[in-house]
Amino acid sequence: MQQDTSIQIHPSELKHFLRHVCMASKGHKEGEKAREKPDRQVRKIKKISLEKNIKKENFEKELEQLSEKIKLGSNKEGKLLKHIHVEEDTLRYLTKKIKTLESDISATKRGSKKGKINKEKIKKFTNTINQIRSKIDQLIKAKRYKEDRINELEKKIKKSKVRRLSP
Repeated sequence: MQQDTSIQIHPSELKHFLRHVCMASKGHKEGEKAREKPDRQVRKIKKISLEKNIKKENFEKELEQLSEKIKLGSNKEGKLLKHIHVEEDTLRYLTKKIKTLESDISATKRGSKKGKINKEKIKKFTNTINQIRSKIDQLIKAKRYKEDRINELEKKIKKSKVRRLSP
């Protein structure tokens, strides 16, 4: 597939797009980290619970840390949910912009096809006009030749009349 290099993207629109892509990426990474921390804590608690000498203090400490990490994760998820609304608006805007650009591209392609057809028609008309000009030039030359010939003949006739009248 060939890329159309005639499309120009405004730098501020590109900057806006990239900023939002980076924000979405960062949010995604933070969400993954927030989900990963409680998993590690749960594994730690399982490991402690499997030990023979379980200390209640260690177990409660790990449960408390798990609770904190879950709260932290839910806070981050809450922040991300706020951004989801913004991202949905951005997504709608970008989808609309993409559709507009696609329609512009297809119109440009249709226009270029029409342009090619028009160029071919113009070329044919130009050739026809050039042929007509050459015919007109030929006809003008033929007419001048005939006029010159008629003028020569008229002069000869006048000379012959003058000679006939003179004797």
